[in-house]
This record gives sequence, structure tokens and C-alpha cells, in this order.
Amino acid sequence: MADDGKKPITVDTEINMFAETRSKAAPDWFVARPKVAKLPFVIPVKKTMQLDPRKWKKSTIEQGVYAVARYELKIFDVALSKINKSVAKAMPKGKKFSKNTKDEGKEEAAALDKAAADVTALHKKYHKAISDKVSLALEEVESDKGDNKKAIAAGKDAIRKFDALDTRAMFSGPAAEVGKIMARLGTELAARDDQDDQGAFNTAHTQLLGVQKDFEATGKTTQNVIKFLLDRGEKMAKDKNANPALQKIGKEIASNGRLKTAMTRLSATVDEFDKELENTVRLARDGKASAQAAKSWGSKFVKTYAGKDKTVKDAVNAVKIISQKFNKAMKDVKA
Repeated sequence: MADDGKKPITVDTEINMFAETRSKAAPDWFVARPKVAKLPFVIPVKKTMQLDPRKWKKSTIEQGVYAVARYELKIFDVALSKINKSVAKAMPKGKKFSKNTKDEGKEEAAALDKAAADVTALHKKYHKAISDKVSLALEEVESDKGDNKKAIAAGKDAIRKFDALDTRAMFSGPAAEVGKIMARLGTELAARDDQDDQGAFNTAHTQLLGVQKDFEATGKTTQNVIKFLLDRGEKMAKDKNANPALQKIGKEIASNGRLKTAMTRLSATVDEFDKELENTVRLARDGKASAQAAKSWGSKFVKTYAGKDKTVKDAVNAVKIISQKFNKAMKDVKA
């Protein structure tokens, strides 16, 4: 083995494509379409890499593998949820799914056939997308050789993505939309005096999925950039082969100072908001809230996140400082 301190580390884990769904498992209707049930919804991830154990741990990489796939898994969950609803709508009330297709009504059979075709296409698209994304991420891990130009390029790319995002009202904007959607839902339920009005819940669910998708494009992307910068900072700070200018930036990012505090606080707020938004989506999907409960939920959501935009401002200022330092380092490294 080369005397560079590297040792073989084997990553051996799996990604369950149902990991972001409520049940964490295949829908019940798969029983009625065995070909769909036989599709490989568990993606194996195994790779042996020569890595510096001071920088990398097997458990950290395996946790990172799931983080890399999470965005695609959430999209898969949303799409699958819509397919499941179409099947449920066509099923006779109280009927259980069975392999016996002769027992299926015309509408039921058509819905199941369409759902099977849709899931097959969905599986093909996201199984490949996740596999490719994870493979590229592991290649990135393995090829980390303390290359100064590569570090500069990666840092510039992350900052460029951050600068391109419209981070104004990152939390208050979607929170206000959630408030309006839940208020409308409450009003509709109260007007019809029917707390089980599935149509009203379905409309609210669709609208909330739109809010969630928009937040993925801003909040989660912002968080990914921040996590990348923090991770890159840790690596540059410890990389003895890196240019001193890069090491200095790395230490400033990695140290528990104003930069790290601002970015970490924003990342934590994104996680908190994402979790509560997901809970709101599920509330509408389940269709069990009363009119008053729906209104109260929306009102509380707005109140909780209306003032959280300050964390965005602080993080933006922190990234601007890092951007300036990267630009200065570029001159020293001649990137």
C-alpha cells in the first residue's frame, strides 16, 4: 500500500426507494400486480475505496449515501402517493387487494393497470437517477486528492448556486401560502358541515405539494450548498497538501465562529421547516382534520415561521464573506 495513509474502506448499504413514504414499504395494491411487486425497489450500494481514515469513516459515508438520494426519494414518494390515490378512488369500499384478477371490476382493473404502468416507469426513472447520483458521489469521495484547483472550482460552483437562489422570504413566503391553504380548507369544511370532505382535502394536498416542491428548489438547495461548504471547509482545514490560502479558508469555515454558526443555524431551520411542512402535507393527505383544527394549524404555522427569514440573511452574509476569501485564494493558487 502507498505510504499516503490511505486504507481500504468498504461501503456496503442499501437504499429503500420507499424510505420517504409514510409506510416505508410497498403499497398494498402491489399484491394485485405481481410484476410491479417484483421490481427491485431496494438499491444495493457497495464500493471499496482507498481513503484516508482520518478524513473518512464508513458510517459517515453510508449516511451520506442516503442524504445524496433523499431528494429523488421525496419526488418518488409524491408521485407514488398520487398513483395510490387514483387506485383507492377506483376500489370498491372495503374491498381488499388480491392476485385474483377475475374478481376485479372494469374500473378497478383499468386503474390498477394504469397504476402498474406508471409505477414501472417511475421506478425505471428514479432507480437509475439514484444509482447514478450515488455512484458519482462515491467517485467524488474516492478521487479527493487535495487538488487545489479542484477545491477552488467546487467552492466557486457552490457559491454560484447559492448566489443564483432567490432566498428572500425563504420561510415566511411558503409559510404564508400554507396559512392561506389551511384557512381555505377550514372554511370549506365549515361551510359544508362535513369534516370528511375528501375533495377539499385533496385540493389542499395538491396545493401543499406545490409549496413543498418550491421549498425543495430553494430551501433544500440552499441547505445542500451550506452542507457542502461546511464539509469542504473541514477537509481543506485538515488537508496538509492544500495551498495555505485554502487551508486558512477551511479553518475559518470549520471553526465555531460567526460563519459556521450562521450557516448551521440556517441548515437547522430548513430541517425544522421541512419536517413541519411534511406533517402539514400528510394532514391534508389523511383528510381527518376538523375545520377549526385546519385553520389553527395554518395560523400556528405562519406564526412560527414568519420571523425566521433573519437566519437566511445571516447565512447569505456568511457565504458572501466566504466568496470574497475564495476569490482572494484563486489569485494565490492561480486557479
